[in-house]
Amino acid sequence: MMAIIKNIKQVYFSVGVLCLLVFTPNLLADKDIAFHDVASTVIMNSLQPVEDRSFLKQLYRQLFFMPVWVKEEGLSDFSKDLFAHIENDQTLSTSSKLKQDVPKLRYYASEVFSNQDLLVNKIKLEFEIAQLYKGYADYKLYGSINWGAFQGRIYNLKAKSINAEWVTYKPKYSPISLMEHVGHGTYTHRYV
Repeated sequence: MMAIIKNIKQVYFSVGVLCLLVFTPNLLADKDIAFHDVASTVIMNSLQPVEDRSFLKQLYRQLFFMPVWVKEEGLSDFSKDLFAHIENDQTLSTSSKLKQDVPKLRYYASEVFSNQDLLVNKIKLEFEIAQLYKGYADYKLYGSINWGAFQGRIYNLKAKSINAEWVTYKPKYSPISLMEHVGHGTYTHRYV
């Protein structure tokens, strides 16, 4: 009799574990979908008064106002990859704003997610990481030269009858089009 009861308990336990394995991914997926729906609405409403030409508005319009950098429970893999790229980029000075912003954003993220903070703070973090992405994408696409100031110096040289010229080419991609290529799976590390 004890052996039968033990076997029944093992069957119930096995069925319970099986149910967890089968239904938990669906529950988590539903939770992610619910978070993305609400976050999308908050992002759209937050960007409503922002100028149409702003980077954030263009980026999130391209992404259908979906969060990319944060999930409900933590940072997305995109954020982690971005942070790793910046931290491991040997062309960036350790004192550069980009490298210094990564630990600040990691700390802010740990605060937001450890306190189960408000959705508004998660969206604020989303926007801050998007701005970090823009800074890094601009750096990789355009370099660190202040082209406006550089063109001003060339103009001053020409005013002194010194023949100076610099030919520049616009990159094939922009920070926003890079995100589009990531979404379509055509992104490669050589661009960013």
